[in-house]
Amino acid sequence: VCSSDLNVTSVCASSSHQYPLDIESATGALVGNKIIVCGGWKISSCYEFSHDHNWKILGEMNTKRYGSSSIPIPNGLWVTGGYDGDKRLDSTEIVLSNGTILNGPPLPEPRRDHCLLQYKNTTFLIGGADGNHGGQQSTVWIFKEGIKYVGDGPMMTFARYRYACGIYHSSAH
Repeated sequence: VCSSDLNVTSVCASSSHQYPLDIESATGALVGNKIIVCGGWKISSCYEFSHDHNWKILGEMNTKRYGSSSIPIPNGLWVTGGYDGDKRLDSTEIVLSNGTILNGPPLPEPRRDHCLLQYKNTTFLIGGADGNHGGQQSTVWIFKEGIKYVGDGPMMTFARYRYACGIYHSSAH
């Protein structure tokens, strides 16, 4: 882990820092001062990368997940949806930083390759491929207190999946 002039900590490129598995479509986030990464094609493992510069196994999720999304929650990571190799998933899991892994609340319907982001106390699950025909979705689901589904938000103009999203803060917008 390297420090920059801006007091920002980042992971530096080093062969000793390589992720321990050869994976595709995993999900992860910065939780506290550790990076937690979970899942990937036919993978249920979760690993953490901390200031000791090593990846360590954190635990095994109950379900293998590919194309899932996640956000940091207090003391852990909320992992949503994905694909287990046979079907799209509506299940979620809570991966705590102490290695405990719990089943989370189900999504309204199966979803994979979606975007998940947070603003203050609201979480948005956006787009993705549905569980019925794999069609791209323009739905926006809203969750409060991190993981409690409260309803649908406005539909996006265009359906999409396998994309990135983020929140931009500006007083002009």
